[in-house]
Amino acid sequence: YRDFRKRARNKDDLFVYLDISGLQRMLKGSAGSVVKDMPSGILKQIASVNVPFQSFALFRQPGRTVRKYTSIARFDPEHLNSLQTAMYKRKPVRNVMLAGLPADLIAYFWTNNFDARALWNSMKDELSRRDSELIDSIKYWLRKNTGYTLNETLAMLGRQLSLNIAEINTSGFFPVPRLTCRIQIVDSQGIRKILQKVLAGLQIRNDAVAGVPVYSVILAGGLMQPSYALVDDFLLFADSRQQIETILRPGRNMLLQDDQFRKVDVGLTQPNNFVFFSRNAELIDGLKELISWAGTIIAIRDEQAGAKSKILIDRVALPVLDGLKMYKVKGAREYSTGHELIMESAVLLEK
Repeated sequence: YRDFRKRARNKDDLFVYLDISGLQRMLKGSAGSVVKDMPSGILKQIASVNVPFQSFALFRQPGRTVRKYTSIARFDPEHLNSLQTAMYKRKPVRNVMLAGLPADLIAYFWTNNFDARALWNSMKDELSRRDSELIDSIKYWLRKNTGYTLNETLAMLGRQLSLNIAEINTSGFFPVPRLTCRIQIVDSQGIRKILQKVLAGLQIRNDAVAGVPVYSVILAGGLMQPSYALVDDFLLFADSRQQIETILRPGRNMLLQDDQFRKVDVGLTQPNNFVFFSRNAELIDGLKELISWAGTIIAIRDEQAGAKSKILIDRVALPVLDGLKMYKVKGAREYSTGHELIMESAVLLEK
């Protein structure tokens, strides 16, 4: 507790501390009795949960226009299982992608904790029969056409994953986010072979942007051109060719020089395991449109379910999102020290 208080440097107006190890010991000691009418069996189950964290602290540094938050979760490296070790002890790295991003983004996310195989292994046991049949057909197609198994394909993907949103277009029939995704690749030849097989038979536009080959699938007479490129051991793909061109041939206005980004930069360019940046007002307006559209689709399929979803959307979801618009911009980072997970964030208040 004293260490956490010292790290707040007496600049906090909010401080929360939780002794997780002590709480678990208390629950184990109470398992033979009933606490507030809670059966002892439930207490035993709660006490037996493998929680890797020993203690936690959260504190806030106030400001007239910018508020900063820090949370620290301390853990014992010797008590982590294999999955927790991979997640909580991964070495922070600098996100080199940030330097090439345009300023006109409403949201950006990056992590070096992406593990496609671990994610798949955690999901496959929960698949329905119909989903399992679809996955089996994908596995068969991959093996037959590329010679790779699904696990071998997932092993070609690295640990870094990023997603940026330029805008959420609400002028059409339904809201469409303009997305660009970048995934680290450890076997570019294998990924290139798989993509060629997947896209075989489709009309493809192939030319270079800043010396980098960009492949676009021509759909709807060219009105839609989802595109991809392999750049510096990363697979870059987007819903439009323009998105990739903006990154490969950047203009003068870059995210790192953006005034709002700088105000919430709590170390976003430093070695990290997670980075997030958003312009909340623009992002939330788009999310509201997406949620409303989803409610309309539910109502079309099931009138009774649609009526219930409308109440939930109108009375809960939309008001909550409107409330979050008081934070104009947000920046956040997370990094591991080997025995602590530290998250630092800042919010720019709406004037």
